[in-house]
Amino acid sequence: MPGGESAWIGGNGVVAASQPDAAAAGAEMLRRGGTAVDAAIAAAAALTVVEPVSSGLGSDAFAIVCHQSHVFALNASGRSPQTPIDVAKGRIPEFGWPCVTTPGAVSGWAALSDKFGKLGMTELLQPAIELARDGYEVTPTIARVWRGLAASYVKCPEVVRQFFPNGRGPDAGARVRLPELARSLELIGESNGASLYDGELAARIVEYSGGTGGTLRKEDLSSHRAEWVEPLHASYRNARLHEMPPNSQGLAALIALGILEHFDLTSKPADCAESVHLQIEAMKLAFVDTYAHVADPAAMQSGLEELLSPLRLQTLAARISLREARFPATGTTPAGGGTTYLCTADANGMVVSYIQSSGPGFGSGIMIPGTGIALQNRGSAFDPDTRHPNAYAPGKRPFHSNCPALLMAHPETLMAFGCMGWSMQPQAHVQFVVHAIDHRWTPPEILAAPRWRIAVAEPAIVLERGFSNATVKGLVERGHRIVETEKFFAASTPFGSHLMFGGANMVCRVRNGWIAACDPRRDGLPAGS
Repeated sequence: MPGGESAWIGGNGVVAASQPDAAAAGAEMLRRGGTAVDAAIAAAAALTVVEPVSSGLGSDAFAIVCHQSHVFALNASGRSPQTPIDVAKGRIPEFGWPCVTTPGAVSGWAALSDKFGKLGMTELLQPAIELARDGYEVTPTIARVWRGLAASYVKCPEVVRQFFPNGRGPDAGARVRLPELARSLELIGESNGASLYDGELAARIVEYSGGTGGTLRKEDLSSHRAEWVEPLHASYRNARLHEMPPNSQGLAALIALGILEHFDLTSKPADCAESVHLQIEAMKLAFVDTYAHVADPAAMQSGLEELLSPLRLQTLAARISLREARFPATGTTPAGGGTTYLCTADANGMVVSYIQSSGPGFGSGIMIPGTGIALQNRGSAFDPDTRHPNAYAPGKRPFHSNCPALLMAHPETLMAFGCMGWSMQPQAHVQFVVHAIDHRWTPPEILAAPRWRIAVAEPAIVLERGFSNATVKGLVERGHRIVETEKFFAASTPFGSHLMFGGANMVCRVRNGWIAACDPRRDGLPAGS
């Protein structure tokens, strides 16, 4: 069993975030008497400053909250503008106004605060404001990605001015100040988020859109609302996994685990060839359904009850061979990436699983002058096939790779987790649940274990270092093609395919309180009160 690191045990509440400054911001709110939601908002706001390569004020967000044994889900993702765009040339590009959708994260902060918060938005955003105004030191992973993004944004003048003033990103340990972002955070705090949708910041976004060929209008911002929705859930052994419903891809993890429910993984050694093979085959089948059907719920042609029906899952399980890799990695992978995840818990038992993303890097490359706001590019995830449920349409939410999760083994046992990394997210969820439920591993052990994933642009799988020779040999004998590095990522991202195993965080209830753990692959550090 692997050894873990970066763990914190606390009785009064914990925060696990991808950046130490963000975790510290959340822990400070817990010390001030705030709830787990207050801690999550403070940490999320801080991440827009210290992890700008993944999230910002132009991001989307999703959250799952457990409060008094009830589970709530919040969809704070934005829609495409009501003014139509021309998509006759196929997939919407990842840069420029056509891929911009209404930013939803700030509306999510306000909705979470209104329903579950104790502290005011101004107080919650104060740590982020201070980090942006006074400066912070860039961590190693963020520095590496930041520098690697320079070539992608060379034609985006505002992004270059704000984030690449010397033609390259900052080195690890360099001190960065973002005073324009600090002022925008102040406006958002003072208005409980309203400034971004119907105030000064909204006016500046609309003015810039109108003057530079964009279609984002005043009505798109003022009509936006974060929505409380019913979370999806499915049983696995003696546990229940909660995921976001569409337009999130959380469905993929539930389908895969519903298939694996029909196999005995508990009696098999963790990460042996047969277990990993079964998980991969189940995941391939889950992705086929997910990429074929998940979209804005109003446009989906197949219902969730049908996709998760016990009979359908049993039928899919019967197609899997124990000794043969039968299914190629098929289906169109919608655009995604550029994600940050955090989770929190408080002394009263509230748990938050929260994810936030502006799309790959600094999003669309559209940055509103004088505000520090980089707009997301989630519109590029619309499917180019006009017959697909996820085809572009005005006022529509696109397919979203982001999916926070919450696992309940029984009313007293809670585990919140999520994993940054595009299509890796539901694949990591499956591996985490198998390790937690079938093998009873702790969060640090789960996060330290090697991971597998299905390749994105070729019929292959990728294995992280750490799997035994016997496991690798067994997978090859079953017909799995294993590649060490995907050419797709090595050529198209600033960090190569190895970081596409994701970066995860977890909080879990233990006898004396909570344990928080951060992925040793990234820069995160848990904190508590």
